[in-house]
Amino acid sequence: MKYLSLEFYKIKRKKIILMTFLFVAVEIMWCIMNSNRALIKNPDMLSGFEYSYMIMSFTSLNGLFFPILISIITSRISDIEHKGDTWKLLKASATPLNSIYFSKFLCSTILISVSILLQILAILGFASFKDFIEPFSMSLIIKYTLGTILVSIAIIALHQWVATVFQNQMLAVTLGMLGSFIGLTSGLFFQGIRRLFIWSYYIELTPLNYAYDTALGSSVYKVNMNFSMTVLIFFVGMLIYYIGKNHLLNKEI
Repeated sequence: MKYLSLEFYKIKRKKIILMTFLFVAVEIMWCIMNSNRALIKNPDMLSGFEYSYMIMSFTSLNGLFFPILISIITSRISDIEHKGDTWKLLKASATPLNSIYFSKFLCSTILISVSILLQILAILGFASFKDFIEPFSMSLIIKYTLGTILVSIAIIALHQWVATVFQNQMLAVTLGMLGSFIGLTSGLFFQGIRRLFIWSYYIELTPLNYAYDTALGSSVYKVNMNFSMTVLIFFVGMLIYYIGKNHLLNKEI
């Protein structure tokens, strides 16, 4: 807790929390505008599926926004230690690097988890404003939250690894931009190809999917959440975290 509190103190000066909030605010506004337009344009297709459509919209946008957001957060947090050769000082002192590494990972995870919570609050707020016909489903919200957090944790582990071991933070941000492109277009890939890229699992683990009708437009339908893929992405995230932590501990700084 001591190291986690220290991380939040350091990012407060970097305005990372404010940047995260503004980033998510743009995503929420985009989703609300897009959902409102779709609900007005296709009432016959989406009436009774309003919650589902908003959740699916956030899922699609998360593939675009979250890889970039995560890359910026992990890069800014790690850059604090790169400047002034702080990693070298920490390694030379009695400070446990694995605790520092974990606190940075946990700090990023908390910021993303709060972002997901803001999305859910936005869905509930918009629902009360528009009087959704679809009954509120806690099960659907839990599945969406679980899938999004697990994918984000795995991506945080990957980007933190890159941001920690490479001093040039443009590499981490570029990786985030690449991940954003893959996350945005992953729905167009064949399933076998899509599963090779960690950023595409926002779509892969969603409890919903899009259906398209050339005459009536888009709609959504519920699918069974892939339990094996959910477990797999959790272990992949933990494996990447373990490799990244040990890379830092064994790296000549």
